[in-house]
Amino acid sequence: EFPKIKFVNTQTNLTGDNLSSYQVKQEESAWLAGAAAGLLTKTNVVSHISGARVGPGLLGRAAFADGLKYTNPEATFLTTFTGDQENAALAKSVAQAQINAGSDMIFTMLNKARSGVTEAARENGVYQFANVRDYYADAPDVFIGSAISDASLTVYGAIKDLTEGTWKPNTVKKIGLENPDAVRLALSPFVPQDVKDKIVAFVLPLGYSFNLDGSMMYMTFASLAIAQAYGIQLDLGTQLVMLLVLMLTSKGIAGVPRASLVVVLATCAMFNIPPEGVALILPIDHFCDMFRSATNVVGNALATSVVSKWEGELHDGHSHHHDHGHHDHAHGA
Repeated sequence: EFPKIKFVNTQTNLTGDNLSSYQVKQEESAWLAGAAAGLLTKTNVVSHISGARVGPGLLGRAAFADGLKYTNPEATFLTTFTGDQENAALAKSVAQAQINAGSDMIFTMLNKARSGVTEAARENGVYQFANVRDYYADAPDVFIGSAISDASLTVYGAIKDLTEGTWKPNTVKKIGLENPDAVRLALSPFVPQDVKDKIVAFVLPLGYSFNLDGSMMYMTFASLAIAQAYGIQLDLGTQLVMLLVLMLTSKGIAGVPRASLVVVLATCAMFNIPPEGVALILPIDHFCDMFRSATNVVGNALATSVVSKWEGELHDGHSHHHDHGHHDHAHGA
């Protein structure tokens, strides 16, 4: 109806000729929350309470359960959908039933109903993980962690892309742990340092598949080199489209030697470059693989170090003191 107007959806997969979607990947911070719950539980029973069965909530619940099983395969996971995001009394009764079944860590994905779980947790001396924002200040005695996913960053990202002229229709842009302002796990000050260290150790592997600078640059250069070898001229617009395609296809690339060649092969076919041209770079790919892997590692290590320094968690080899008086965050890089 309004083909000349640009539209943006948040937290959906809807796209169109004048429509794009922006998402924050709350499942990534939820996975870290589950991993933390698995390390912190004393009863080996952890639970989850949601109201409605919506897509993002289902992803978050599944990610939390997966993180829990990763750090504590023997843990029992209880889950309940109450059907009401706002009913605090109902949520409290469900929480009490889960506590009676042994749960000492409850992950809530609720609105006003979360206050009912907080009451039950306080009365029984158990802990709660929240989602969306940091709830520690609301009830420091109850909230042991928060799986933060700030959806406002999707709006900011869309506005930024529109003002800079980089907005594209028919795309879904996802924001995850690589942007700690949007997605991260916040842990309370009384979480043991060894647990915090283990959670931070998970962040780099989670972010690693989404921040492969070396692989992305190599695949771009390799595709252009093959095109030049065949005398194929690519205009600036085509090169920019190729860059965007490779930025997307490099996300989650397999962590095995020469995995980049598969992506280069597909990219060549997409842009009508003879895919057999990959044979031209195959003899030197073994050496290039070492350099692009090193670039990937340096990029992720640098980003992780910057965030650690930012949060005051980066200490020199002579310092073993840790200040427990502040609220800690596990970020993605």
